[in-house]
Amino acid sequence: VGFLSGRGGGHQKEAETMMRHIKEGKDGAVIKTMPPVVLDGIIEIAMIFARNGYPFVITEKDGGKHMDGSLHYTGFAIDFRSWVVHVVKRPALLAQLKRELGSDWDVIEEHDHFHAEYQPKKVMVA
Repeated sequence: VGFLSGRGGGHQKEAETMMRHIKEGKDGAVIKTMPPVVLDGIIEIAMIFARNGYPFVITEKDGGKHMDGSLHYTGFAIDFRSWVVHVVKRPALLAQLKRELGSDWDVIEEHDHFHAEYQPKKVMVA
């Protein structure tokens, strides 16, 4: 991932197209103020959804009620629609999202949506 920083691996044009087509969901879950690394993740998720034939709609960014300490409040987490993906196909899609986003991203299915958050893993140096 690295579309906004120019490290999109030859997918820059596809990423720019995806940014124009990402739908912002309920109650104006806008993406304009997201940190660049999160915008890169959003683009990657949108492209994965598109390649699999699913619409990508963000349903929550930093609004709403979340757990104390949630990364939603700092702009490093998003929720997006899960019902557009048949329940049988969700595990494979989640595995693909985790693989392509990388280890600094956590992606899970919650009861009525998918949740992704950017949380860099600390490297321990001996």
